[in-house]
Amino acid sequence: MNSYATLRAKLEFTSESLSRVSKALSHFLNHITIDSICVKNEKGEMNYEYCSDLLSDLRKIEVYCAEGNEACRRLLRSAAFPEEAAEMTLKRIYYKCIENFFSPKKEAWYEDSRAAYTGDTSVHFYQEVADSLKTVMEDLENEFLPIRENLQCYESNVQSS
Repeated sequence: MNSYATLRAKLEFTSESLSRVSKALSHFLNHITIDSICVKNEKGEMNYEYCSDLLSDLRKIEVYCAEGNEACRRLLRSAAFPEEAAEMTLKRIYYKCIENFFSPKKEAWYEDSRAAYTGDTSVHFYQEVADSLKTVMEDLENEFLPIRENLQCYESNVQSS
């Protein structure tokens, strides 16, 4: 496969994956309340600030994924395929979507890099949350891991720019 075909395939794969992520996140966020994801601690208190941070980071990721998907679709529909714009779009998607999922700004969760060796999920929460949120995050992780692998070549480019 030439670089044009490879780049186009990456855009198509990324667009399809981001579409699924965006739909799943949108559905979850539209049907969830902060009370339903917070879990009482040993003192019987619910940490609304922590849960608010979780939802805030998820909303940002939803927007980034929707924007990334739209950018990919626009490029794929373009009559003259702009390779440079496609490269920049994939770099932005890696930084905004992948990096923000595995290292969220508010640090409401974190990635355990050893999870690949243990077969466990890599996303862990600092505090206890409802099972529904754990399930959604596991599903999202299963979508983001292949995107990350597919766009791994942009990781070093992103960190140096």
